[in-house]
Amino acid sequence: VTSVQDVHSDNLLTTYREMAKAGKLKTRIYECIGLAEWEKNPSVGTPAATGDAMVRGGCVKWFSDGTAEQGAELGERIAKADKSGLQVMVHAIGVRSNKNTIAAFGFAASKNGKRDRRFRIEHTHNIASRDIARLSPLSIVASMQPALFYRDNDVGDDLSYIFRSGAKVAFGSDASMIDIDPLPGIYAAVNSGKKSISVESAVRAYTLGSAYAEFQELEKGTISVGKLADLVILSDDIFTMSLVGIRNVKVVTTIMDGKIVFRSECRRNDRSGCKN
Repeated sequence: VTSVQDVHSDNLLTTYREMAKAGKLKTRIYECIGLAEWEKNPSVGTPAATGDAMVRGGCVKWFSDGTAEQGAELGERIAKADKSGLQVMVHAIGVRSNKNTIAAFGFAASKNGKRDRRFRIEHTHNIASRDIARLSPLSIVASMQPALFYRDNDVGDDLSYIFRSGAKVAFGSDASMIDIDPLPGIYAAVNSGKKSISVESAVRAYTLGSAYAEFQELEKGTISVGKLADLVILSDDIFTMSLVGIRNVKVVTTIMDGKIVFRSECRRNDRSGCKN
């Protein structure tokens, strides 16, 4: 892991910046604050995706409970934050919660006019097929966590359909609910029967997709000339090996800003005595 998007409803920007200044940060951080906190004190908010290469802010997070009562006010609250230039993300699980969130995003976009706002739905879990079709036209990012909902060889959501819809997708882990390791998420995304996507699509969602979700696709997300030198080396080639074998793959080396920040003693096809 070379970048983290902290979407807890807290405000740790000052702490993270102090850590970066002291040379203690080993990963880049995009830090979000709670929508309610911003409403109480708008001065804590910064325009979307502002900061330096190590610590950036500009996003607010809220929750959709799926009730009709909340649905009526959600659009107005989101519109107010959006008008201030913030990136807004909403936690939504379930048909009604996703429906209300999409409606609120649509209302805010219509009220405030066209701009590159990149609204995000955190989880986008159990979303109705008819609402999946609304994601791309509204430029909503589906921020999903394949391993979080993976049970009995089923990722829970039809990732194949979501990707075919043309929606922007970013994968993550939902740490600390589960381990932050992206590899179990890649495994879940490609081992879910007809709901599966390709390894290439899963990796892209974890890398370039997540970079896009925080307005950084021109800075990171691919290994390209001119981009940040952030990458990992794996114990096996996940693009050519058997899909079920991905569950055993380990990170051998992590490089952030061209510097090695993690090295494991794991070797290819030998994970019996791996030590970090």
